[in-house]
Amino acid sequence: MMSDELSQQQHQIALCCLYTPRPLPQESLSQHIQCQNGLCAPLSLHGRVRVSREGVNGALSGRTVDLHQHEERLHDELTRTFADSNVEDNGGVGGNGDASLDLD
Repeated sequence: MMSDELSQQQHQIALCCLYTPRPLPQESLSQHIQCQNGLCAPLSLHGRVRVSREGVNGALSGRTVDLHQHEERLHDELTRTFADSNVEDNGGVGGNGDASLDLD
């Protein structure tokens, strides 16, 4: 097996921590949870992702190439989420609406 092929077959653990500048509305949370399920399952990623109004925090494991694909798609989704939502800066972040995904 060539070294490029071998490196794409290797498994890694990726830690994700992204906090939003402004709290997201509840409907954006539900959409993002569905997005995470749609991103992780086809790539055979395992782990746990916490999605809240404050942002995303999680740990995923899988093949290196799949983790890179997840990162690219997640970036696109979050960019779209912030562009589409009319989030008002209310000066604080509420603790409501947290959800966890268990992808084992």
